[in-house]
Amino acid sequence: MRKLKLILPAVVIILAIFATAISADFYVIPIKGESQGGCTCTGELNGTRWCDNGDGTVTDLTTCLVWLKNANCTETLAEIIKTDGWLDWDDATIWSSGAINGTCGLSDGSTGGEWRLPTKSELIALSSGSEAVSSFSPRAFMGVQSHNYWTSTSLANKTDRAWIVEMQFGNIAGIAKFLRSYVWPVRGGY
Repeated sequence: MRKLKLILPAVVIILAIFATAISADFYVIPIKGESQGGCTCTGELNGTRWCDNGDGTVTDLTTCLVWLKNANCTETLAEIIKTDGWLDWDDATIWSSGAINGTCGLSDGSTGGEWRLPTKSELIALSSGSEAVSSFSPRAFMGVQSHNYWTSTSLANKTDRAWIVEMQFGNIAGIAKFLRSYVWPVRGGY
């Protein structure tokens, strides 16, 4: 009987510690400097998914992709003029790779070739899931348009077409690459 009295409190303590550890996983709210999804927010947290890095970029803490904060930068990049925000697919691909420190509000030290068009799945992930981004709910971003944004993904059966994501409701479609859509560069991932 005496052994049972000594073991029982130890079991209760171990169970309490275990229960606390389990429940803590469900109630942890990421804050500045905490990691979620394998990346760390060192900037200003917007909700629990978006980290405004304070350098013209926003990190998606669920994917660790870094997005251009300004979803409608109209600066000329890589000699591609983008005054109205719309580009055809070829120009959008070149323009995205031309984003560098000092352009489009960037002060992150990025160099040419680091930025690119997002894949279809990356842009869909941005516009869906928890704390989805849309033109009426831009989260930590600015300049999000309610129209189509290019992805780097061509249609499998029609390579003269690429996928676009419409940022008002998250609709997707495949359109001819000579048409014009908005451009929202990303870096990292694949």
